[in-house]
Amino acid sequence: DAHFNLGFAALLAGDWIRGWKEFAWRWGTPAQSPFARRFDRPRWTGEAGRGRTLLLRAEQGLGDTLHFVRYAPLAQARGWRIVLEAPAALLPALARTPGIDAFVVQGAALPAFDAEAPLLDLPGIFGTTPDTVPADIPYVTPDPARVAAWREMLGPKTGKRVGLVWGGNPAFPGDRWRSPGLAPLLPLLAVDGVEWLGLQVGPRRAELRDRKLPASFRDVADALGHMGETAACLAHVDALVTSCTAAAHLAGAMGVRTHLLLSSAPDWRWMLGRPDTPWYPSLRLHRQALPGDWAFPVAEIVAAMR
Repeated sequence: DAHFNLGFAALLAGDWIRGWKEFAWRWGTPAQSPFARRFDRPRWTGEAGRGRTLLLRAEQGLGDTLHFVRYAPLAQARGWRIVLEAPAALLPALARTPGIDAFVVQGAALPAFDAEAPLLDLPGIFGTTPDTVPADIPYVTPDPARVAAWREMLGPKTGKRVGLVWGGNPAFPGDRWRSPGLAPLLPLLAVDGVEWLGLQVGPRRAELRDRKLPASFRDVADALGHMGETAACLAHVDALVTSCTAAAHLAGAMGVRTHLLLSSAPDWRWMLGRPDTPWYPSLRLHRQALPGDWAFPVAEIVAAMR
């Protein structure tokens, strides 16, 4: 646990060479035990493939998978045939992602493979630093047929069109710190000339209940059955405003302009102090000045939108 936490701290501070090494200790912690699967084939360490098959597997959340699937082309370039194991909800969004030869739904029977690697091991394998992040974006592109369907569904724009997400998975440890909820974001809805699309799914969508919102806000979450639909919807927005969620990673992987709300103790990938991130050039980071106080980052976004 101490090594794992040290890895988080080093990554947060931008010391990624040390950070990836310490982050690998996660496999010995109780929190990671559900992901610590054992195989009778070797863990990949970066060697050439010579036509053999490499299983890359989703390890944690949807956002983590979207974040690190960018490494698939790098592994493929070393001579491997790449099979990606990922959650079913993500596969429609990833169908056109480069570097992947085949997909398998997480939990289904695995095809034959010669080596395997969890996606979150790949930055360490490739020795990624803040100056060498692979950011060939977009690496997620939506289905053109679904993009066309969303164009028809949304109709003509009435102003700048901005998506809004106010919470992540409530089962995630620490979600109460990273997810502001809808109420602190209401000042955004007062910005003139913006057509808002509510993209919030899951339990936090209930925060819309019994709340009177301006006519400029439209909830479209009923149509977001999987991340492929969300990607097709994001193809029609001028920007996304979101907390630290899978939607942020999807938008970043697509190159969609995104305003990301971060708590005063952010996840390691966002580092400290900076308003941008090498992972996603289209993201702008808006950080809490005080723990639990979302007023400052919301005011920053309001000013940016105006």
